[in-house]
Amino acid sequence: MKKFLAVMFAVMFAFSALAVGASAETAVNVNVDGTDDGATYVCELCGAEFKSPILRDEHLASQNPVEGHKVTCGILNATDDGVVACDKAFESRAALADHQAACGSSLFDLAKAYFKSGDIVNGCKYLIKAIIEFVQGDTFAKIVEIVKKAIDFVKGIPFADIVGKVKDVAGKIPMDKIVDGVKGIVG
Repeated sequence: MKKFLAVMFAVMFAFSALAVGASAETAVNVNVDGTDDGATYVCELCGAEFKSPILRDEHLASQNPVEGHKVTCGILNATDDGVVACDKAFESRAALADHQAACGSSLFDLAKAYFKSGDIVNGCKYLIKAIIEFVQGDTFAKIVEIVKKAIDFVKGIPFADIVGKVKDVAGKIPMDKIVDGVKGIVG
């Protein structure tokens, strides 16, 4: 019985090792040097084939966007018909960056265009973004500084003294004579 169990366990261990080996053959094994065991990785933009995802990603990082790797701007612009993404394509990083610096509508204009087209959700989303951008910007900081200065200025005005002087001057006005004079004119 012991020999039978020993043989049975040996056969089970052999089959379990085969199962692990078989699954390892189907998996892609990327080596440290960037090569693999036969899988092919294709650049979606130009169709170039690479033996590892590492080499393909390095290719994309170095080539995108250049010849064969055009990239579309994609920045949103407000139009009379709503909001559209810019579809101009560029082959160099510099040209894309220059274009994107001038492309696109303000967040507030995008919000207006979304509201105008009936897209309330995106209209609210871009309106909130516009408000946040404004509050975080230099213009809002300058407004806050001016308001603080105005508050400090108003706090420095001696209103009690002014009211006292006006009261003194008003007390010296002969109101009885003025009222009598107006009654005499009116009749």
